[in-house]
Amino acid sequence: MKLSVQEPWNPLTIIEVHQIFSSMPIHWWIAGGWALDLHLNRITREHDDIDVLILRSEHLLLQKYLSVDWEGYKAFKGK
Repeated sequence: MKLSVQEPWNPLTIIEVHQIFSSMPIHWWIAGGWALDLHLNRITREHDDIDVLILRSEHLLLQKYLSVDWEGYKAFKGK
């Protein structure tokens, strides 16, 4: 599903992230604010997104498992 400029971006939920990534034979984990909340077992603040990290060496394998409708982004200097 590609989003047009007019459509708002909606992040996946933690459950959706788990469902998608747990079926892939790659190493992945949650980072950032959600990682802290999961560790503390409580939500400490509202989150705008979920940071999912993978090993750079597995990025081609990730691309094979995601449909062609996904778009990947690399965070650079917080953007």
